[in-house]
Amino acid sequence: MITLTYPAEFPTNGREVKRNFNFFRKRLLRRFPGIRGVWFLEFQKRGAPHFHILVSIKMNEHGEIHERTRRRGKQGPKSYKTVVTLEAMISEWWFTIVGSKDKKHLAAGCSWEMIENSDGALRYAAAHASKPNQKIVPKTFVEVGRFWGVIGKVEVPVVKTFIGDSAEVLARVGHHGISSKGRLKKYLWDSAGKFEDETPIAVGDQWRDKRRWRLEP
Repeated sequence: MITLTYPAEFPTNGREVKRNFNFFRKRLLRRFPGIRGVWFLEFQKRGAPHFHILVSIKMNEHGEIHERTRRRGKQGPKSYKTVVTLEAMISEWWFTIVGSKDKKHLAAGCSWEMIENSDGALRYAAAHASKPNQKIVPKTFVEVGRFWGVIGKVEVPVVKTFIGDSAEVLARVGHHGISSKGRLKKYLWDSAGKFEDETPIAVGDQWRDKRRWRLEP
């Protein structure tokens, strides 16, 4: 799981942001032949774009696994496992690519965490594909382009295509398909077959059906 963030000064044009990311993606492909993954573009509260990347690679084949700790705002410290040499390498790549002059950004602008099982990868992908607040494009940002894509040879089968605004999506999936934070995570997670039958539970003055379900045409 790779996270890429910008320093205090950041571009507000999607073409430049994607150009930076493509340089990084090409370095990954050259350094790790056969690497595969998916990426998601989001926006931080300060309006800066950042990337979350989920890649398939056996990190323990590239060095010794270490546990590190970093602070995540109000959530407090969070520990994660990484290969320090790999994390330092890609941090240097990103630091150079974006032309950063902030040494703090070199230390905190990039991380490479280890996900130890496939369920964790599914949860990660579902979460970052369904964060509505972080998909809102700031007014000062132009030509945002795509919010997700692939790295390497990844086949993404099209099950169904639906285009509509938030009201149409809500009408299609119903309130039981939206989480308390307004995400479609429940539907995405269920599409991977991870929900078990449960008894509906009361949430405020509404009933949220947490039983197994699928979106039908």
